[in-house]
Amino acid sequence: MANRTADAVDHLVGNFQANTSTADLVIAQPGDQGAVSIYNASGGTIQLIVDLQGWFSLDGNDDSGALTTQPPVDPPETDLTDAPTDPAAASSEPALPTDAPTGIAPAGVYCDTAGGVYKPTSLGGKYIHSFGPWQSNYNGTTHNETTTFTAEASGTAGISLTGSVKVSANELIARQEATYGINFSVSLTAKLGNSITAIIPPHKTLNGKYGVWRRRITGTSYILYSNCTRSASSTVISYTSYTVGWYTWQT
Repeated sequence: MANRTADAVDHLVGNFQANTSTADLVIAQPGDQGAVSIYNASGGTIQLIVDLQGWFSLDGNDDSGALTTQPPVDPPETDLTDAPTDPAAASSEPALPTDAPTGIAPAGVYCDTAGGVYKPTSLGGKYIHSFGPWQSNYNGTTHNETTTFTAEASGTAGISLTGSVKVSANELIARQEATYGINFSVSLTAKLGNSITAIIPPHKTLNGKYGVWRRRITGTSYILYSNCTRSASSTVISYTSYTVGWYTWQT
């Protein structure tokens, strides 16, 4: 019997015998839609029970609204800087070096698209930039209870990044949207009064944080000079805003 993911990676389970019940454990990477397929490579019919025991979180947090048991993960980078959020600054290009090569190269090559270049290379996880302290409510009863959290703080989150980006914030977002098909924003505001309602099981605590959700995106940026040479590439990690909402977890 083989477990096959969307990438056709096989995990063989071959230690079962006829007329016996056998348990086994497989760690499998699901496909893009979270699915795996199980193929019976034996010569007979089998009865199969599949159960999920857990999963690995590779990057960031779950923004689907599903209740988790872990508090939100913070970005691993410690040298993030915030890009400007006002429209004029977001559309302005970074200053180019004053010693940039100019003119036509000896071979007669000329690049009329000279300037800053940014290319997204990897779409990472989801991180919430929260505002105000998290909220909690404990259910001390023996039955399910319903609770509502309401945002008591507001704030605006823009793009935070590390590395040297050679394009404007608007150009960075345009490249990310074209590559990944996600609607990003230079900044988003989490407003007061937004609320969420959830069920708390008996003797459990529900926690919630409210803020702006951002995606972690890795890319490269460099300067293309008029003679078609370019500067050294800089790895750019950005956290780009895409929606406002809550992150809830149970303890």
